[in-house]
Amino acid sequence: MFSVGSCYSNVSSQCTVNGTQNVTIYAPSSGWKVGYNYLNADWAKQNDASSSIQDWSTIYFEGRESYNGYFSNTDSNGNWKYYFNETQNITIKIFVRDSNYNGIAANITGVSYSLRSGSCYSEWCRQYTSATWGLIGGGVQTASDGTAIITIKAPNGLWARGEYDIKATISGSSGTGTITGSQVKVRDETSINITIVSPVNNATYNNGTFLWSMTTTKNAQCYVSIYNYYNFHNWNCGGWNVTNSSNTTSVSPQKIGACNTTLYTNYNGTSYFTFYASDQYTSKYDGSTSTWSSGSTGLSTGSTSHTYTVNITNWTVQYYGLYSYCYDSDGNSNNEVAAFKVQPS
Repeated sequence: MFSVGSCYSNVSSQCTVNGTQNVTIYAPSSGWKVGYNYLNADWAKQNDASSSIQDWSTIYFEGRESYNGYFSNTDSNGNWKYYFNETQNITIKIFVRDSNYNGIAANITGVSYSLRSGSCYSEWCRQYTSATWGLIGGGVQTASDGTAIITIKAPNGLWARGEYDIKATISGSSGTGTITGSQVKVRDETSINITIVSPVNNATYNNGTFLWSMTTTKNAQCYVSIYNYYNFHNWNCGGWNVTNSSNTTSVSPQKIGACNTTLYTNYNGTSYFTFYASDQYTSKYDGSTSTWSSGSTGLSTGSTSHTYTVNITNWTVQYYGLYSYCYDSDGNSNNEVAAFKVQPS
């Protein structure tokens, strides 16, 4: 709806402009869109409607709510936190601002969450559920700079796994507003435990192949790397004291067996070598010759059992270190190691 002087478009079919006059455009009943709004106009001579001119000269203005703001993935200790487990309360920091983007004290009147689905990637299609929430420190009002940390309780004590969007509604002396744009992820944070079945530490292989075999406590995707022992030890055996091997509370017995060279005789391997295998790629480099291949490799992984037949034909006679790495769909990961020897039969 618009008006020119005392002429209103909802009353008259047209309004006449003589010379220069102000045209007043009224906000729609739902209010102006938050963001940029663009205006177009149709003009015609008073006695010749066929001479219509469309004025699309990109007149625009920005619509702002009385309050706006944003979220930060910050917990009560000021640490960045994006991941939460299924029983944790979600904490997130909010910054409330006025229409001029200045931080301001205002009341948070509601908090809701939306679990993302594969078919919805925009705010317009998200469906929010009201949350049980509170502010750290109590009350519902932000600090004078507009900040507060919101705690959101897990519904019925348990979140569904996935990515969540958080929304807050704001009110104050200037009106109301809505703040969106946050994202957190709920995942199973149970660690992956790895048991290497083969090779066993200090084993000797000499029949052309050996079986890499291991199990995990969760479904996981795994790969295996093998290095000459000298490099393997330098790259993978930190975190424990060789001269006091009893000081190993944070290191697995499997790793102690692979890394503690005092347990074995002539544990060496200085001829450069690297090998890598996943379910879709393999590569090998012996210091002079490099080979690789892509596509199905025969490595079986993705469940709790993982196997691969390693061809050691023509490998240099020496000790080698094996590094296995696994990860799951929630971003949890772990690794385990082993050491073995290759020599002719």
